[in-house]
Amino acid sequence: MALTRAVAQSFSAQVTADNHYQLYIGDTAGTQLTLIGQNESGSTGNPGVYNWSAPESWNFQLPLGQRIYVVAWDAGSQGGWLGQFGSVAGTLFSNPSGWRHTTSSAANPGDSQPNLLPTLLLDIASAASGGSWLANPPSSGANGTGPWGTIPGIASSAEWLGVPSNSGPVTIFRSEFVGVPEAPGVSAAVVAAVFGAVATIRHHRHRP
Repeated sequence: MALTRAVAQSFSAQVTADNHYQLYIGDTAGTQLTLIGQNESGSTGNPGVYNWSAPESWNFQLPLGQRIYVVAWDAGSQGGWLGQFGSVAGTLFSNPSGWRHTTSSAANPGDSQPNLLPTLLLDIASAASGGSWLANPPSSGANGTGPWGTIPGIASSAEWLGVPSNSGPVTIFRSEFVGVPEAPGVSAAVVAAVFGAVATIRHHRHRP
């Protein structure tokens, strides 16, 4: 009998937000969280006119049993984030069916990018124990919708997932997908089957 071996799945991601986000991977219980990256501070983009004009690209390994987390907040007007996460099994988009969300206890940082890690660990642990992860986060529409227009490097299947506007609470998004075990010779099929159950799409928007 072949033994199942745990591996980390390679992901390539493109993410943007109106106005700011931090991308993490971690466990469901809130005992471990690793920052992958974040967008620029301030209201202008690098490149781009606004901080949401162009996505950042990230490459990371998702270990067995861990999830993808996106933490997003608005610095004024309408807010949300947009992204896609590709692996050998397929692509996970920002969409209501592929993610759950909960409100963070962190104060809205505005246009800064502070260290939110200690607060996020407490928030995730609280959501896990209290069952406060909510399904179907709100969407403002697919990539290409106004007022953002088409964000380059992200497919039209991705949707803007909304966060409270006008500098409202920070929102934590948790992927339904988790890193799965890889069995020699059948890993691609197993991963694809699990991935296919959650890889769908949707959207939301904001102005600076």
